Amino acid sequence: MTAGRLLVGVGIGLSSTAPVYVSESVKKEIRGKLVVLFQFNITVGEVIGYVVAAIFVNVPGNWRFMLGSSLLWSSLLLLFILFLPESPRWLMKKGRKAQSFLVWKRIRSFENLESITEFFEMEKAVLEERKLAEARPFYWLDIIRVFGRPEHLL
Repeated sequence: MTAGRLLVGVGIGLSSTAPVYVSESVKKEIRGKLVVLFQFNITVGEVIGYVVAAIFVNVPGNWRFMLGSSLLWSSLLLLFILFLPESPRWLMKKGRKAQSFLVWKRIRSFENLESITEFFEMEKAVLEERKLAEARPFYWLDIIRVFGRPEHLL
């Protein structure tokens, strides 16, 4: 039971990165729509889960069927995620510019000027973020130190 909860928790935590991946990988024109579609699909999935639970409510050992019914979709999602390329922005942040370029070319192409411009804007933004991070490193204690007074968090 604990292992299952741990696995579900990790899965839910990792799923929160999907909108970030989408927003870093798709064209500006459809970026917002796809991020909203992600949240909409979560809601539809919850409704389907309630329907499946209602179907199995009077079946002996129903919890096994309820949980098992989601196994197929979760397994397919895990399988397909393995074939997704890393985010071009993430690759750029890790200093792998050539690989970032190849992934961008594969998922977005360089057929128009806008795509090329957006790639170089991303590169410029990553370099600026790196300079800012080097100028003043972030300390985790900064989260609770608001002007030196942790009571401001409340």
